[in-house]
Amino acid sequence: MRSSGAVRAAVPADSDAMAVIDALASESPWSAAQFRKACENTGENAGECALVFDSGAGAIGFVVFSTVLDEATILNIVVHPQQQRQGVASHLLQALLAVLSVGPARRCLLEVRASNIAGQALYHRFNFEVDGIRKSYYPCVNGREDAVLMSLGIKI
Repeated sequence: MRSSGAVRAAVPADSDAMAVIDALASESPWSAAQFRKACENTGENAGECALVFDSGAGAIGFVVFSTVLDEATILNIVVHPQQQRQGVASHLLQALLAVLSVGPARRCLLEVRASNIAGQALYHRFNFEVDGIRKSYYPCVNGREDAVLMSLGIKI
């Protein structure tokens, strides 16, 4: 089953829904205030920015990213648990890379939990490469978990 909807720029009114989605799906969720900051930024070199996948009834997934000079970093990408495995994350990642391709970013970086096999598979499908491991980076129920560092060249 594929989710229907569209990716659009996040607006401050999306921040509460983003916080709810993150709390349902993440071990270390962000606050609505953190999302609001990313939703208020627009335009080139705006710092943190966000895109949401809107089903027509509201946001069901999002990606938050930052751009500094020629590097972009994916800070958070989350899909509502009831909407996972329906292509939402792929739509978000594809839209993000399209946005980055017309800006100054030449490289996109991210960190993903070592246990997040589905996330790593998604990034591999988009040709991200593993750059290394950051030991004990993420907090988890049993202590700390490694982060897999990945990157993608955007422009040559």
